[in-house]
Amino acid sequence: MEKAALKLNYCINFVDILFKKKNTLNGILVLKQLSTVNTFNKDISMLTSKAVSQT
Repeated sequence: MEKAALKLNYCINFVDILFKKKNTLNGILVLKQLSTVNTFNKDISMLTSKAVSQT
């Protein structure tokens, strides 16, 4: 359960950092690497569900 919570927290932090950096060059490069917003959302959903399913 703790591992899953840590993974979920990591995902949330990653998203938070990503959007805080979106105005910086690094953030723009990261956003460009995500082919589409839908793909990104699907990846986050998958990571979240994996983390939750391990509880």
